[in-house]
Amino acid sequence: MKIFKKLLLFWAILSFGQTAFAETQNWEIPTFNADITINQDGKINVTETIVADFTNEAHRGVARMVPYEYVDGNNNVVYTVGLNFISGTDENGNSYDIEEYKENGYLNIEMRVLDNLPTNETKTFVVKYDATNVIGFFDEEAAKEENTFPHDEFFWNVNGTEWVVPVKEVTATVHLPKSFNESDLAFRCLTGEYGMEGEDCEYKVVDGQTIEFRTTRALNTYENLSILIGMPVGTFPPPPPPEPPSPMEITVLFVIAFGGLILPIVTLIVMLILWYKFGRDDQSVPDTIMPMYEVPDKLTPTEAGVIMDENMDPRDITATIIDFAVRGYIKVNEIEEDGVLWGKNYDYELELVKPYDNVKEFEKKILHGIFDDNKAGEKKKISDLKNTFYVNLDGIQKTTMSEVVTNGYFPQDPHKVRVKYGAVGGFSIFAGFFLGGLINPSLWVGLVLSGIIIIFIGRKMPHRTTKGTETYYKLKGLHEYINTAEVDRMKFQEKNNILFEKLLPYAMAFGLIEKWSKAFEGLMKNPPNWYNPKRPWGDNGFTMIYFADRLSHISRDLSSNMASRPGSKGSGGSWSGGSGFSGGGFSGGGFGGGGGRGL
Repeated sequence: MKIFKKLLLFWAILSFGQTAFAETQNWEIPTFNADITINQDGKINVTETIVADFTNEAHRGVARMVPYEYVDGNNNVVYTVGLNFISGTDENGNSYDIEEYKENGYLNIEMRVLDNLPTNETKTFVVKYDATNVIGFFDEEAAKEENTFPHDEFFWNVNGTEWVVPVKEVTATVHLPKSFNESDLAFRCLTGEYGMEGEDCEYKVVDGQTIEFRTTRALNTYENLSILIGMPVGTFPPPPPPEPPSPMEITVLFVIAFGGLILPIVTLIVMLILWYKFGRDDQSVPDTIMPMYEVPDKLTPTEAGVIMDENMDPRDITATIIDFAVRGYIKVNEIEEDGVLWGKNYDYELELVKPYDNVKEFEKKILHGIFDDNKAGEKKKISDLKNTFYVNLDGIQKTTMSEVVTNGYFPQDPHKVRVKYGAVGGFSIFAGFFLGGLINPSLWVGLVLSGIIIIFIGRKMPHRTTKGTETYYKLKGLHEYINTAEVDRMKFQEKNNILFEKLLPYAMAFGLIEKWSKAFEGLMKNPPNWYNPKRPWGDNGFTMIYFADRLSHISRDLSSNMASRPGSKGSGGSWSGGSGFSGGGFSGGGFGGGGGRGL
């Protein structure tokens, strides 16, 4: 047990040590106060009062994220806390516009002002929620394993290690379930980034039932205050042991065990039948691929990319941005900066030339993720999209998939189809590990292999309608034309107004941007008017080879920064797995915490 928990701690520290730094925001939190009541049954009531100073950067509100799943170094969920959101108001009890949801192991609470207009005022956000399963139990045996003393433990991360802004002062008031003698209690507080053991904090025992904690210095971004209170063993009722399986359950599992090795064969047959009947495109549509010089159905680059591979890729989104540049909405400005050690680093600034109106919903979501105000002259560097744009991806995917389904290219959302089969396959794998180990190795192997088969074939289950299949082969013809582009053919096509820029976004969506650009070497003497290089093109003037290289950089930078998320923990927080009073205690090692950002 002791070795297992130390391994959890070791991997937790490694995972957080590799966490990528998120882009900070230019506002701050003067005070963060938590008022916590611990009930006799171990349930806690939390009231957080967050004062946000938006003087230097206007925002519509804040998002508070509290983890409810805690992972080890391999991103495996090892502990789950029950969180129940109650309310989000200002200091006077007036409610904000609230959006509350759970995602990736976090309870997300987004609080916006009612008029949804950015403000430079100082705002107060009062968040209330309950939490269960947050008490640690260390009886004589567990305490010996952890090299600590017997106690019931409350270990709580007050503000969390994932705030992207500094916090000047963090305070916490804890109300115990009953009054204790101070000699029966133990206290500790920790500060710093995740894994740190700083003690820039202090506590005060107000009375036998109330303890106050506070930081003694301002906390920087990603720094946290963790508080610990040790109470006598038996203060809280320990969690009940899991109920043993009933005789009926044992009998059923025993029967299943004997058929475990047959399961993968049956699953494979069933999945192949399902694929044959429901997972193939319309077989009556001829699969002849003829070169195409025009985009069928006036599809956008994003829609074309989705129809081609039945998936929403980052490059499908970047293709839409270049498409809007070609259409005169966006200008791309090249930025050259000195490298940290040597050489030059390139960034790119996207400038909105004119407001985007009368565009499709998913295009609007893409552009709104970059240009908040939709005003001409608004600018955003591609690097500034890192760890911020990702919040738009889910909405972009949903609206894009809805568009292609509504327009008759797919009978169902391909992403939802994959998720459905992925969930069934994942449950089978989980059941294999959980149930198979209880009964028979053959059942474990059968369920796991069946789950893998379901997931693998399930990824092939999305299919196109008759219209979608016909369009797919037309797009394959366009892909063939772009992929085999030659200078002589380009000369002919240019005479028919099939120009470089017209198909450039589609080449990007197909992953053929360099090939398409280099095919125009010697034909195009000047760059497109929407691209503004930092300095002249060199002694030999503009070349398509150099421009193709710049376009590839833009595509890669857009894709990586748009998909980038703050941190790399994957699900919820990381869990130390031991007592905070032992040698393994550190900032961020308890429950609660998380972080937040401006909206």
